Amino acid sequence: MSHESIDVAIVTVREDENHAVLDKLGKWTIEPPEPSTKIRTFARGTLLNSSGRACSIAVIRTPEQGPIAAYDTTRDLIEDVDPKWIVVVGIAGAIPEREFTLGDVVIGTRLHDFIVGAYLEGVPPEFTDQGGPMKKDVQDLIALLPALRLQLARWTTEIGMARPPVNLSDKKLYGSPEWKRVTKSTLEYHFGRSATRSAPTVTARAIASSGLLIKSTSLVSQWRKSARDLIAVEMELAGIYAAAHRSQKEYPVLAIRGISDIIGYKRDAEWTEYACKTAATLCFSLLKILPARYLEFHAMDTKSVLVPPWVTETEVTPPLRTDSESSLRGSPLQNLGLLALGLFKSPVTYELLGKIIGLRAEDQFAVDLSGGSIYGQFLHRTSAGIALNEPGRTIVQGELERRPELKILLLRSWERELTNCAAPFSTHRWRNRPRLSLRQNGEHLVELAKWAVAHGKQPVFLRLLPALREYYDLVGNWEERLRLSHIGIEYAADSKDYEALASIKISLAWLLSQQGKVDDATQCAQDAISHSRVIDDPAWECESLVTYAIVLRRASSYDRAAGQCNLAMELLPRLAVLDRFYAEAWIRYELGLNALQLRDLDLAQQNVLAARQVLRVDDVSNPSYNLEFAWLVHTALGRIEQQRGNVDTAGAKYLQALSFFGETGSKGQVSTALYLLATLHFQKGETSIARKYASEALQISHSLSQPSTISKIRDLLSKIPDPSSDGRN
Repeated sequence: MSHESIDVAIVTVREDENHAVLDKLGKWTIEPPEPSTKIRTFARGTLLNSSGRACSIAVIRTPEQGPIAAYDTTRDLIEDVDPKWIVVVGIAGAIPEREFTLGDVVIGTRLHDFIVGAYLEGVPPEFTDQGGPMKKDVQDLIALLPALRLQLARWTTEIGMARPPVNLSDKKLYGSPEWKRVTKSTLEYHFGRSATRSAPTVTARAIASSGLLIKSTSLVSQWRKSARDLIAVEMELAGIYAAAHRSQKEYPVLAIRGISDIIGYKRDAEWTEYACKTAATLCFSLLKILPARYLEFHAMDTKSVLVPPWVTETEVTPPLRTDSESSLRGSPLQNLGLLALGLFKSPVTYELLGKIIGLRAEDQFAVDLSGGSIYGQFLHRTSAGIALNEPGRTIVQGELERRPELKILLLRSWERELTNCAAPFSTHRWRNRPRLSLRQNGEHLVELAKWAVAHGKQPVFLRLLPALREYYDLVGNWEERLRLSHIGIEYAADSKDYEALASIKISLAWLLSQQGKVDDATQCAQDAISHSRVIDDPAWECESLVTYAIVLRRASSYDRAAGQCNLAMELLPRLAVLDRFYAEAWIRYELGLNALQLRDLDLAQQNVLAARQVLRVDDVSNPSYNLEFAWLVHTALGRIEQQRGNVDTAGAKYLQALSFFGETGSKGQVSTALYLLATLHFQKGETSIARKYASEALQISHSLSQPSTISKIRDLLSKIPDPSSDGRN
């Protein structure tokens, strides 16, 4: 056995499982076989654990499916790297249950090995259960999972893929009548109109393994007669489990399986990719916060300076020093926090800083650098957070240069956490976008994007781009938003990332239509529709069609706009349940605006009220839908009230919307609210107030280059007497 030891060896089988794991690892080197020392080639990377240690990771893929190839690969990997843990990451099938479903993650508590059996003439096959419980270390970790739920609370936000839809048609079911009934009932519970969750969950259960692809309801029913606790089935764990049980040592095997199939249901193919991603995401989220003792880490000496994990006690570098003779001797977390500050050019919150160095939310106070901290002299504090002053930056940059490996780990964590901040903005327009956090972290995302472009990190840039578009919308810099979008188109085209292309083109179509560039906006909307059809994604196609409707409405092509909305309506049955409700509300809202332009107030009110049934501004407890979108619906109701002559009701709605948009909305939305208030006060004869609102709206619209809006505001101002000319209102 090689003298080298790896903390975690991750074994995958399928190519898509391997890709999902490597995507989460982010950066790795290839470790080829070496004569007399190594047998297998594997990918090697590092993960910064919340304990402050670097967790070494080896990732390998078995050459074939089945227990024999898995046994052979695991045996060689043990000889090569002597891992502390073996983690199996991939997909599995599951029986229909209410407690879990497609996309959820199963962690194996026990193995039921049904490889050995007998097939006799005229009788059902018989099997011998040769499995057993997982090693005590694994059992102990599984028992700890409920206590780790807070640290793992954000793992579903990092999957990077929306949950696919489920077709509940009877044609998708197979098995006995009773099995079909149970399967449909459980799927309706998880994906029907009364479904209570839209994100995957984690469960710890027994897993069955054999060399067979199991989609037989009768065979699983037979297995459950002798193993009532099994809920998932797969093909390789038995081989890995056997290889880990050696005469002199038993290696802990942690099986993390995403549910790609429900036995008794013919699911769509995208569930395989989604299950690969959920398993890989949960794996790395768990490794990131894994208590140190599971990896045999040495506890930090809180009285010493930070010692990088790869430095031995005899190689400890000197403590941080100023140019004077005094030493900076903070706690390890304070030292690490100070070094992490060196990555930021603008003030950062303690929350984000704590995430960079791997702290749980409730432990962020431990990295306090302000107030009475010995490092207070190197900081300046603002309402946006803390930052290094020039003396502090000089010291920290010098220390980072002396510790290049630590700098690399911090950079990876910086990249990962900021990418996580951007992740919620990669979803569809009708879903939640935490714009308040974007105001806090927008400048950091800009710096990461510059770094990504400079270092050729195209995938990183594309993951950041949706959030960057929103940020520049918030601050009113549409010129930079356009520039970055064109860079994104180039990157996405190079990598044939059609989902990114659809998202970018949708955004451009909306923005260009705001600027009166109808032909360019039309082309972008049509491109978005084409890209979404290439990847056969009904949600992106739906959003593309509604965006095209917006372009057509702004070009006064109202019948064609309604036609695009109707095409989007036809796609709704193919969307996931929550997306279906919110997408329909968005379509209804757009149909309402279209009818409003045609002065059909009854039809407009009917559609906008239908949207409001789903999107309510007073439902602040709902984390799923876009609250900003709900306020747009609220504003549309105000426009209807104004046209009906109910100016006081309309005015109250406009003022409420202006207050919201001023805090978390875009500059364009603020301009629209100001313009509506101006028209309302002009209608009431309050010309000085009308002029004030109109002038503010005009200033914003000029900065955004909105010619049609500028023309409307100027037309309104031309009708309002200038009080400075005669001193009267």
